[in-house]
Amino acid sequence: MNGLDDYDDGEERSFFVRALYDFNSTESSSLSFKKGTLIEVLTQLESGWWDGLLGNDTRGWFPSNYV
Repeated sequence: MNGLDDYDDGEERSFFVRALYDFNSTESSSLSFKKGTLIEVLTQLESGWWDGLLGNDTRGWFPSNYV
């Protein structure tokens, strides 16, 4: 196992996605955003809910099918 693909430091890596649709959350633990918003993804759950961070340091959960 010498390849870079085999390297795992145990930390999840964040990445960015762009919203395809508006999402208006009714929960305080969820993000609200508009179509076109850039979101940094911090955690992905198998349920389809992702933990994200907006540029204004607002953090919360959102449905992955909106990005």
